[in-house]
Amino acid sequence: MKKKMVRTRISSVAMALLWYGTIVANELPEQAIVDLQTVVPGDDGNRTAVAAVARFKNASVADLLPVLRAMKDATPVGRNYLAMVANSLYRKGGDAIETQLEEFLNNPSHDGEARYMVLQWLTAKDIGARNTRLMLMTEDPSLELRFAAIDLVMKEAQELSDPDQKMAKLNELFDSARQPAQVIALAKALNDLGRPVDMNKHFGFVTSWNLIGPFDNMNEAHFDTVYDVERDLLEKTSDTSLAYDGKHDKVRWLQHTTDNQEGVVNVAELFNKEKGAIVYAYQKLDFDENQNAELRLGTINANKAWWNGELITANKVYHSAMEIDQYVGQINVKPGANHLVLKLCQNEQTQNWAQDWKFQIRVCDSNGTAVTPKSIP
Repeated sequence: MKKKMVRTRISSVAMALLWYGTIVANELPEQAIVDLQTVVPGDDGNRTAVAAVARFKNASVADLLPVLRAMKDATPVGRNYLAMVANSLYRKGGDAIETQLEEFLNNPSHDGEARYMVLQWLTAKDIGARNTRLMLMTEDPSLELRFAAIDLVMKEAQELSDPDQKMAKLNELFDSARQPAQVIALAKALNDLGRPVDMNKHFGFVTSWNLIGPFDNMNEAHFDTVYDVERDLLEKTSDTSLAYDGKHDKVRWLQHTTDNQEGVVNVAELFNKEKGAIVYAYQKLDFDENQNAELRLGTINANKAWWNGELITANKVYHSAMEIDQYVGQINVKPGANHLVLKLCQNEQTQNWAQDWKFQIRVCDSNGTAVTPKSIP
């Protein structure tokens, strides 16, 4: 089961304490790199990271490139620790290996965050040179570099006096953008110029659904209850013409297509603001070919998501903040019909902020590029 990937940031104070800690070990930096690559959140992970960072106290700039390369396969927490170590090693004399750092930056197979750090180092004394290089990186596979490049070019495009040129450049940037807030900002700019864009298509949101409910969830008691409809859906035997025993009486399938430009389905509105309830959402997506992809879900409510019968994410969290790509799981898209099932749970809280019951979900690659089905059977 895959859950949301959370990137944990370490405060500058904590970094200093770790770097100047008193723990000394005899292991070589190679083992310390492996330890940092695999570190996970929690007390045990912190202890491992503290010990690993301490092993770099006598390391030289010669250890910098292995640390940068290790960021690609690191856990989110491990990547942060490795970035901290890399910055410290660079300060020990990174100018001496500028040629190797240039080669690292120019190799798109390396970790995007690591490459962005290298660009900052190499251009620290010449921001103009940095901007010149960035302006050529709007299609870079590094999301960090791509974001910075698009942000820079977008500011220049907004200054263009010719509306056609401005629209053309912004549209080009919209096609390249992957970071959600940046995509939304570009869509707004284009809309203001009289050229609406299809954000649902760009993101890869699923907008057409079969929904059924409500089922009972009083006292938050049925997050793990397998209702008959859930069993049928996961066994791929569900018939959307069937009725099921619901919370109050028989419930039937409802077909719904959202016109929200961020793919949001308002479950509360569709189900009369029911409280203490569960609704299932189901869709078949037909693809041409086999590929690895990601299922990215945003919702305020407790949820489970299955792809072709496999549980991808489960989060018993009620009324958290909702954002695009809030929960991310790895999936395999197969040729032909693929079955997507969501279980969306609402509780009985009465505060204003607890009334929302909605979701958005998309299929994309690891960089956020939409993986679009050829049809919805």
